[in-house]
Amino acid sequence: MSRFHPRFYLLVCIIIFTLTACSSNTNTSFYSNGYNEIEELEKLDDFIRDQASESSKPVNYDLTVTSTFKSGEDANMIVYDVLVNNVKEEMENITISFTLEPEMINNLESYDLITISDPDNVKNNKLKPNEKPLGLSLYRGYVLKEEGELSKNINNIYKNVYVKISYDTNGKRTDEYRKMVATPSTELVNYLKETSSL
Repeated sequence: MSRFHPRFYLLVCIIIFTLTACSSNTNTSFYSNGYNEIEELEKLDDFIRDQASESSKPVNYDLTVTSTFKSGEDANMIVYDVLVNNVKEEMENITISFTLEPEMINNLESYDLITISDPDNVKNNKLKPNEKPLGLSLYRGYVLKEEGELSKNINNIYKNVYVKISYDTNGKRTDEYRKMVATPSTELVNYLKETSSL
C-alpha cells in the first residue's frame, strides 16, 4: 500500500483551513483578535445600555441623533444617524457605536440592534476644530416588519438610542456612553402612528 508524503497532508490541511477561512460568514469572523463577533456584540450591546447617561452632554464635541423613514417597494426602513461634530479639540481614532431598546428587535427584520464603526477605517477618523471634515457620522437602516406586525409600544421606544463614542486626545483614550433621544422626521412619526394603531 502506498503512503502519502507528510508534506501532502500538511498541504491538504492548509488548503482546508484557507477555504474555511475564506467562506466564513462575516457575522462570525469580524474580529481579528479571535473573538466571536456575535458574542462580543452582545456584550457591547448590554454594556452600552448599562453605562449610558442621560444627565451630561459631551464637553469636547456636539452629538446628535436623527431617525428617518425610507419607503421601498419590498420593505420600509427606519434609518438612524449618529453625528459627531463641532469638536473643541483634536480627536483621533474615533469609533462610534450605537444600539436601540431591546424591545425594538420585535419590530425589525434583524437579528441584532448594535452598529459599530468599521474598524479598518478607525485610524482615518480624525476631527480638528474648524477643519474639514467638520463631522463624522454612523448610520444604519433597519428593515421594519410589516404594518400589522409592529408592536403597540413602538412609539414609546423607537427614539431611545444608546451611544458610545471612543476617541484619542493627547495620547489618552476616552470612552463616553450616553442615552440619546433621536429627532424623528415627520414622515417617520406619521408612519409609526398610523401603522402601530392597526
